[in-house]
Amino acid sequence: MRQNCVVHASVVFFCIFQQVCGANSAMAARPPVLEADERMVANCQFLGTVRGTNSWGLLGGGRDGAMKAALKKAQQKGATNIVWGTVGTESSGVDVATGKAYQCGQVAANSQAAVNLAVSQSANPVSNLTATPQKLDVYKIARDITVLVDGYGNASGVMIAKADQTYYVLTSKHAVEKIATYTVTVQGGKKYSVAYDRIRQLADLDLAILPISSDQSYPIANLGDSDRVKQGDNVYVSGWPGTEQAITKRTHLVTDGRIVGLQKGDGDGYELMYGNSTAPGMSGGPVLDTSGRLVGIHGRAAGNQVSGKVGINLGIPINLFLQMASKSGLNLQKLGLRSGI
Repeated sequence: MRQNCVVHASVVFFCIFQQVCGANSAMAARPPVLEADERMVANCQFLGTVRGTNSWGLLGGGRDGAMKAALKKAQQKGATNIVWGTVGTESSGVDVATGKAYQCGQVAANSQAAVNLAVSQSANPVSNLTATPQKLDVYKIARDITVLVDGYGNASGVMIAKADQTYYVLTSKHAVEKIATYTVTVQGGKKYSVAYDRIRQLADLDLAILPISSDQSYPIANLGDSDRVKQGDNVYVSGWPGTEQAITKRTHLVTDGRIVGLQKGDGDGYELMYGNSTAPGMSGGPVLDTSGRLVGIHGRAAGNQVSGKVGINLGIPINLFLQMASKSGLNLQKLGLRSGI
């Protein structure tokens, strides 16, 4: 009787070992989950939201540990890409990372069998696989979402949201503070008039929102997380400078540079400092990260009347806009925007 129990126990252990090893082998066979943004996964299959946690602090890798846990869950769903949502630390001290899991492109041949098995056992099988996303062209993104703002001098702006048939342009408040009729020119050259009384100026920040009504389809900026921007990061500033002796016609420019410093507590919100070249008329234009995500709004140059510009420019972090928008009566939920990215 004792011998039979030992035999049965061995069989049970072998079966469990096979199941665990088989599951691990299937996971290992699947390709890694790659980071993406909303543009890259626009035509991909959404698999659900994943959430990873890490309660071990730095010993467990901090926020990176939470992100790894979320990536593992996304891989278990058969995802090929993840779009990060909230990455931070809760009041309890637990690091949390959430993201949307997507499946894009053709799955690698060595993992096709494992994925097919997962799909066959799923209540919501994956379908409509699309081509692998191409590398982002930040310059094209910048060109598509940057607009001209004319009326009181020259300025730029960025398409930040859409609700029903109304688009919302974010720009510098100082560019639209005078009573006038303003004109927004979008990519392609179409012009839209905006009455002064429709402009929403933000309190405590040098920012304003201009609404334009249109039944046309225009690209919208994908928001980044400006809290994660650090000194040395590469950024791009996009805008339409005014004409002068050398630049004889309004021409869209995108300049690259790096974050050279971060200043907290500026009265108008100018906390990002970068070395990109800018010119008058680019105020209100977007500051983009290397993935083409909106992390700030350009609007100021360092210098004085004696020395002139000193090569350092400043922008307002997009997260600061999201935090302060509700104080000015803007409904972020209606605009499809989220605070605390």
